[in-house]
Amino acid sequence: MSMEDMLNKWKQNDLVEQIKQRMNIKGNSEDSKVLQMMLTGIEALKMMIYVMEVKNGQFYYVFANQMGLEFLQMEEVDSLEGKKFEEVLSQESAEYLTSQYEKAASSKSFTSFENEVQLQNGHKMKHETFLTSFSEQGNRYIFALVQDVTDKAKELEEITQLNRRLDEKEQLFNSLPKNSNKPFFMFNKGGYFLELNEATEAVTGYSDTHLVGKHFSKIVHPHEQKKVEEKFRLALQGKTVEYETTIYHKDGHEVVVSVENVPLVINGELKGVYGIAMDMTQQKKDMDGIQQEKMIYQSFLEDNSDSICIINKDKKVQYVNRAYVTDLGYTAEEVIGQEMPAVPDWLKKETDDLYDEVLQGNKRKAFSVQRQKKSGGLIDLSLTLSPIYDETGDIIGIACSGRDITEIKRKASKLMKEKEELEHVWNLTSTAFCLIGYNGEILRANTSFEEMFHLNLLELQKPMLSDIQPEYFHNQIESFLKRLQENNKPIYLRTKQLRKDGKEFDVEVSYNPVQKGNVLAVVSYVDVTDSTSTLNEIKENAETYKQIVETIPEAMMIHQEGRVKYINEKGLELLKAKNPNQVIDQDVLTFVHPKFHNQVLERMQLVEKDSLPAEPLEEIFINLEGGSFYADALNTLIKFQGKDSVLVMARDISSRKRAEKNLKETEERFRIIAENSMDIIKIVSPEGRITFASPAVESILGYPVRDMVGKMFSKFVHPDDVERINQAFTSLFETKENLEIEVRRKHVEGYSIWLHSHLIPIVDDKGELDKIVVISRDITDNKRKEEKLSKMAYYDQLTGLPNRRLFNDHLEQAMYTTDRTGKQTALFVLDCDKFKEINDTLGHDVGDEVIKEFANRVKSCIRKTDTLSRLGGDEFTIVLPELKNEIVAVEVANRILKKVKEPMHINGHQIEITASIGIAFYPLNGRDFNRLFKEADENLYEAKDRGGDTMFSRIY
Repeated sequence: MSMEDMLNKWKQNDLVEQIKQRMNIKGNSEDSKVLQMMLTGIEALKMMIYVMEVKNGQFYYVFANQMGLEFLQMEEVDSLEGKKFEEVLSQESAEYLTSQYEKAASSKSFTSFENEVQLQNGHKMKHETFLTSFSEQGNRYIFALVQDVTDKAKELEEITQLNRRLDEKEQLFNSLPKNSNKPFFMFNKGGYFLELNEATEAVTGYSDTHLVGKHFSKIVHPHEQKKVEEKFRLALQGKTVEYETTIYHKDGHEVVVSVENVPLVINGELKGVYGIAMDMTQQKKDMDGIQQEKMIYQSFLEDNSDSICIINKDKKVQYVNRAYVTDLGYTAEEVIGQEMPAVPDWLKKETDDLYDEVLQGNKRKAFSVQRQKKSGGLIDLSLTLSPIYDETGDIIGIACSGRDITEIKRKASKLMKEKEELEHVWNLTSTAFCLIGYNGEILRANTSFEEMFHLNLLELQKPMLSDIQPEYFHNQIESFLKRLQENNKPIYLRTKQLRKDGKEFDVEVSYNPVQKGNVLAVVSYVDVTDSTSTLNEIKENAETYKQIVETIPEAMMIHQEGRVKYINEKGLELLKAKNPNQVIDQDVLTFVHPKFHNQVLERMQLVEKDSLPAEPLEEIFINLEGGSFYADALNTLIKFQGKDSVLVMARDISSRKRAEKNLKETEERFRIIAENSMDIIKIVSPEGRITFASPAVESILGYPVRDMVGKMFSKFVHPDDVERINQAFTSLFETKENLEIEVRRKHVEGYSIWLHSHLIPIVDDKGELDKIVVISRDITDNKRKEEKLSKMAYYDQLTGLPNRRLFNDHLEQAMYTTDRTGKQTALFVLDCDKFKEINDTLGHDVGDEVIKEFANRVKSCIRKTDTLSRLGGDEFTIVLPELKNEIVAVEVANRILKKVKEPMHINGHQIEITASIGIAFYPLNGRDFNRLFKEADENLYEAKDRGGDTMFSRIY
């Protein structure tokens, strides 16, 4: 009886009865009929059927239907009968099925299980198996129904994943408004609030209990009501609208918001309007500030009293301000787009050289030049040339700022003449003058002083007051100098002094405190031994003192009871007064900024108490043109015209204040740039500790900023590059010059990132290294490209073999090894015989494939230590290092000739080729590279002359 007949019998008889018994189904009951129908339809189901016989604890195939045979890749039952699981399936599958079938064999009921099976094509299938055991004529069998549930499992998994994604989206949708830092809110179709998040409360000041159920008009500015209502109507029409409006905060102040209204549609029906807002109040203020700043810059350029022009890289004028037009007489239309017409012909080359220097990044400040007006006249300018940079740091032009100093040069010439005259007066006046320092040293003296004291100061190593005073005064000098310094008041004495010869004489001495630099006071001496010329000398001294005061570089003003009584030239210059009459007898508060009036009034009240502050005070003064300037003002009580007065000595510090402001703005710009830069910006202390890191460090290296600040810079450097970065820091300490370096940094996840870093040293006012700014850019991709390009430079693109450059290196290395070990090096030069005919008849594509196959065959015949290279076309070389003798090389050549002759099948063509090989040995055929290669190349042509398909060497 066949297995199929046996199965039919089981289906119709014993198996049915056994299943009936196990399921407690009786006779011809409805359950029995249903079971009979199920078993009758088994073959109609797309299920695999297997019958296994149980013998001695092993399972043997007895029967399989067609689907079961196909799954096991069997053609008929006979080929399967009697085989065990391990003979048909993988070991893992066999072990698993054996365990399941053992359970079924010991069970009195149906058992089932699911398992995943990997097919030979790599695909995986999921099976659901039903097992039942039965006996027939004393033998034990297991009946198996196997169903492919792969698609069902996939569908179930897809449904599970879909439900998971739906849950995630629902949670995301619900959490977005709640957790967003942007205001989210919802209106019904009537414009009444339905719900809002905490961010909305933060912007409006209203909680949901205040706004829910209220119309949006409750918080919208009256002037904005009409616009907002129109936008809301558009949203109700199904359009998403964006607009900017103004609302009222709960505390009454106005808030500018940017709003996006989105129609809320559910199942095709408009339910309301969803709103997303952003507080734009600060941005609005910032934009207004930027606009105002822009207008200030424009006003600065146009209203600047200095002539300003901008020149592009081609040295053509792009912009001039009004002062340029006024000073030089050219209109903007006459100069824009042209080379600078105001440069005289004899200065053009010098000017071009200056432009070239600035375009290289060098700034030229406040140098004197001559320029020619349109009328032909010349003017003197103090010119500053500065490079203009674009956002990438490239120089795009030159900013030229010129100040007309024609009058200043005239005045300077006059002042120089007056200085010479004053020097002449200093040396020729009959009054003895000297300048003394804080320790009583005589710093300088005029001729009359040396004549009075019979001294030549040049002969004294360090002249002191003690040299010209009697010895009984010496112990009072220190206290006298201290009193002069602390009181800061002139001291007048009639005393005795000492000449070089030791003789004493009577003098009137005037100590006038200056306290500038190393000068404590100006001292004048009048010899009153002979009083007949006293009056004339006093007058002469007064005039000299006046000349000194008029020419000192500090502004001086004397006021009594709040009225100006004296002002020197520098003071007139700062107040922009043409003559003293514009200032004398004016209320001193006229020239003081209102915010400093109380300070000046308090100081005037201190005059009576003789307690003016000794330190300079920073104040703002007003000039006659309405402009203001900062100055350090030092106030001293003096007698002027017989009355108590205040001497004000002021130093213009406007430039310093501007510098301080610029520094603050620069620091703010640095912060903004650092926080928004795509590059990593760090500030590192001289000890190598990170004190600042920009946010880009997290996106590039993965470290939060807080984890990097305070750590040593080297901690985040690849261990192999730590020494290089330490050397770079050492170089910065020594040279104080910028440098660039490429090092690997450690990513938080463990891998390396290549960074190109600019290290910029910042030094303090003492020239010491204060900090290091490190700006780094990710160049990992560039490094990978460089590696790829490097490989392309050394390898043949068609075959992937080393090219001529790498062949040269390997041959030289092999020659060096031979010199060291004494073992020979062989060089093969070989090519394909009659390769040109293949190219000409079958085409270059086939020819390329022949070259690649030729290379593969040759490579299979040589050692791993040998180097096969392609020099070009069908010409190849082989370097065979460290050979015991020449026979080894010959054997390799014979293997190559034999392998190459085997037929090639390329693109439907059978191709047969041969090879010719020229062989040279180092050092037998030559001791240098060129001689060795020439020998092998000549031997190649000898082999080809002999008909090819052979090798040739003059040694073997």
